[in-house]
Amino acid sequence: MLPQPGKSIRIYLPPSEPHLPPLAVVLQRPEPSSELPLLDFPLRLLFTYLGVECVIQLLTCVLLENQVLLRSNDYQKLMIVGECITSILFPFVWPHVYAPILPAALHHFLDAPVPFVMGLHADCESANKIGTEATLCFVDIDKKIIQLPEELPVFPHKIDFMAEIISILDKFEIERDRSYEPILKNGYASRDHDVMISSCTLPSGLQAARRSKERFSQLQETVYTLAGSGHCSPTGADNGIGHHLEYQPLIAHPSKIEHVPRIADFLRRKGVRTQSPSAVSLNDGTSFDAVDATMSPTKAAAAARKDTKTTTPTLSLEEQYYQDLRINNALRETFLNRFVHMFYAYEFFVIYPNQARDEWLSNRETLQNFDKSSFLSDQPEHHRAFLSRFLESQMFATLIDNKILAMWEKEPDANLRIFDQRVKLLRKRHGENMICATSYEPCVMSQDAQQVYEKRLHCIDIEVTPPSEILSNRAAYFRSFPILEKSVLNQECASR
Repeated sequence: MLPQPGKSIRIYLPPSEPHLPPLAVVLQRPEPSSELPLLDFPLRLLFTYLGVECVIQLLTCVLLENQVLLRSNDYQKLMIVGECITSILFPFVWPHVYAPILPAALHHFLDAPVPFVMGLHADCESANKIGTEATLCFVDIDKKIIQLPEELPVFPHKIDFMAEIISILDKFEIERDRSYEPILKNGYASRDHDVMISSCTLPSGLQAARRSKERFSQLQETVYTLAGSGHCSPTGADNGIGHHLEYQPLIAHPSKIEHVPRIADFLRRKGVRTQSPSAVSLNDGTSFDAVDATMSPTKAAAAARKDTKTTTPTLSLEEQYYQDLRINNALRETFLNRFVHMFYAYEFFVIYPNQARDEWLSNRETLQNFDKSSFLSDQPEHHRAFLSRFLESQMFATLIDNKILAMWEKEPDANLRIFDQRVKLLRKRHGENMICATSYEPCVMSQDAQQVYEKRLHCIDIEVTPPSEILSNRAAYFRSFPILEKSVLNQECASR
């Protein structure tokens, strides 16, 4: 049986080997009135496959309802990227053609002049004959290449948003391609050139991407240390509010002694014992000199990560499932937080009708339901290029329609209900008179949602009785369905 909304249930699954005990797995359903819908696809794989910047650019293309074509040699990758990129649209819903795995025989569907999200296997000839269509976003998942539509606007607060996502991925130690991630200095992100703005299929885009990749490969990596989230205390003290990752790059020459304590602190946090300010010792007893000119800060950080990988125990399948749900929660709340800040005061610009519901439904295609010009006039100028196009999308129009329909319906749309709840919490923090959020504010709701998830995980509401073998001479839990025995099936019920 399914658990009730907001409840959890423990079930038992057959083990990998017959002699092992059954596997206990906890399943749970979120509360629809306050939590995001369940997503079983791991979002970490989306960033592992594509990287942070490529995901943000792909999200921008989807939000602006461009044609999106995915390509891969693996059907599972097509499904994961398609499901994950549409899930982080919340509270918006993709209303157009969606076929994450398009059969090769139906490749002519790509000629349809409508927005779509489709995935083609690499063996399909059409997947390899993609031109430079002005409205097409083409993503080669295996090669981590993205071809962007012409004149694609920049996602609002893109660099700061990427920095926040990077901090979450680093917190959960998600492996990914860091080639196009922003350079982070003292908690702030900076970039000389946005290499993914131009289409990578154009000559200028290819040259810019190649030059940028070479430049990034020469830069030293950033060392992340844990610090309090209140005022970014450099000592990492807890201020009672929580924790987040503060970025402290090591860009000076390793011979400079002032950087040695920072290296030692980073290694100590990663499980490395420090012996002195100038030398550190690994867990296996080997030691090396931190100020040796042959050991750069980049190599020291890499050695620490390598040592962490060797000492960190591998998660079991069920533990990885629970961890994926935690990662999903943190990332999805972060994406929702961006939309909440973008449309902090959207309902002040909704044009509510003065007629009855049926009359409005019959004429809503010709009515103006949102004051777009007034809304844009209150937004930062460098955000208007993206917002002006998004306000014309079907996704945004559907959200506004659901907002108006909530006047007459007892149960408003579930996505809208959660979105409005988050908006109210933001207003409670900043005041009702604030029209738009001009500065970047990271997500603060993920911790509360995480506590609810952990409570359900450890406080089980229902537990199913473990299965048992009814035949004493048969090994328990066959991998395949056993051959039925007449002697057992023909027996009358004992209670009868």
